[in-house]
Parts: sequence; structure tokens; C-alpha cells
Amino acid sequence: MHDDNTADVLPSALTDAPALDRRDFLRAATVGMGAMAAAGCATAMPAISATPVPGIAPAKLDTGTGAGHVVVVGAGAWGGWTAYHLRRRGARVTMIDQYGSANSKATSGDETRGIRSSYGDRTTGEFWAKWARIALGRWNDFNAEWAAPFRTKFFFETGDIILRATADDVIIKRTREIWTAQGVKHEVLSGDEVRTRYPMMNCDDITIGITEPDAGVVRCRAATQAVAAIAQSMGAKFILGRVKPGKIVNGKMDGVVLDDGTVIRADAYVFCLGPWFRKFFPTVMMNRMR
Repeated sequence: MHDDNTADVLPSALTDAPALDRRDFLRAATVGMGAMAAAGCATAMPAISATPVPGIAPAKLDTGTGAGHVVVVGAGAWGGWTAYHLRRRGARVTMIDQYGSANSKATSGDETRGIRSSYGDRTTGEFWAKWARIALGRWNDFNAEWAAPFRTKFFFETGDIILRATADDVIIKRTREIWTAQGVKHEVLSGDEVRTRYPMMNCDDITIGITEPDAGVVRCRAATQAVAAIAQSMGAKFILGRVKPGKIVNGKMDGVVLDDGTVIRADAYVFCLGPWFRKFFPTVMMNRMR
């Protein structure tokens, strides 16, 4: 169904306002979803104008039938980015979320999340560190491309520090090993250096500190809502609703079913359910999540 009012879904605040405070930003980032859900239409919002980022290929949206249709269930951090990248690659995308992107029940529905690569406490810390370093670079790229259109930054470089009372702490040692192996810029501070640099903290018993200067903080709710809004501006459809898996026919799932009985079929389905995985797929996920 086509709705001629869809062109007004993207708020003028994103194009002609001098600045956006927190409340206005959240309204701007989420109004697109609400309007499209109310209209029940798949028409895309007008594309938000973004700054090209060196090293990142511009979006190539294939509107032909060969791109395929993908249903993404869940519009949080995983679902929103999945929809975003699928649209950039030319797929036809339908996002479905029962409460909306970055809602108060979602893992991504909070103000901030720290991003750092100090994963010496994990048995597979070298993988986590590598992924985190890639993420830090991509968050800076996302800022470069989208901070201006939204008139707000999403990632803030704050640095990160780990403090310990003993220099032979296992996490400190392992983190340093990973950082050195991966060429991560970092500092190792003595207890006296820590106390001199951070006099506002009580570090009387600290003997060592390690810092990651370019670690930082993401505005997770704002960023998640922005990503979902951008995906819609590129043509993704958003449906506010709850679904369940369709019947399995010849080894393939026959769509997903909304509460009202509507069946939505696609060529592929991606489930990004966060803590709802156990309820959605109890047989498979019940013992795989905390």
C-alpha cells in the first residue's frame, strides 16, 4: 500500500534545525518508525544526506527483484545494523519489532555503552579485542557519515583505564599481551603515575594501570534508533508488531506470523531477538542463554 504522506516521515528537524537536544533527537529518530507503522506502508523515507567517508563504498541500492527479500525480526543493535547493511547491499528488507527500536525493554535501550578492547579476562580475548578494535573504527566512520545529518555525535572517545593493586594481575598481563600482539596503542602506568594523573580518584593501593586512549562511549539508544531510521530512509519497511515462526514446509519456514494472523514471507529470515531468544526458540536456545 502506498501512502503519499510517507515523504513527510523524516522530520524537518534533521534538515533545517540548528541543533537537536536529547528529547528532540529521540523524537526525530523514532517518528519515522511510528509513522510508517501507522500507515502500514513500505514506501521509503527520503534519503538522509550523509557525508561520504573515505574507504567506505557508497550505498548501491538494487531495486530489482534479484536482490531478494529478507525479514529481520528485532530492530535493536543487531537487527538495526543487519537491516542497514542488507539495504546497502540491495536486499529488500522488512524489519519487525514488537516494541520499537531501542525500547526500554531492549538490551540496546539504555543511554550509553562502553567500547574497549581490554578482554584479557576472556579465554578468546584476542577475538573480542580484534572485533572491538574494528568496531571502534566503524563507530568513528559512522560519526563522520551521520553526525552532521542528525546534528549529534553517537560515539565519544573518552579513553579507558584498568587499575589493579598487583602488577602481576592475570587480566592486566593477558590484556597487554593481546594489545602488543595486535598493535593496539596503550599506556602502562605505575601507581605513582596513576595517582598523579587521576587525583580525583582514591588510588592509594594501586600499583599499575593500563589505558586504551581511543576507547570510548556510544550513545546506544540514540545510535540504535538512528540506524533503524536510516535503514528506513534507504527503503527498508518497518512493522511494529509481534511475530512467531511460521510452519516448516519441506524443511523451510513458511514465513513469520503476526498476532493478527498476517503471514509475512521472504527469501530469508534473520532473528535478532536478544533476551527473547529463549521464548522464541525454547527448544534450541533454552540452555544456551543466561
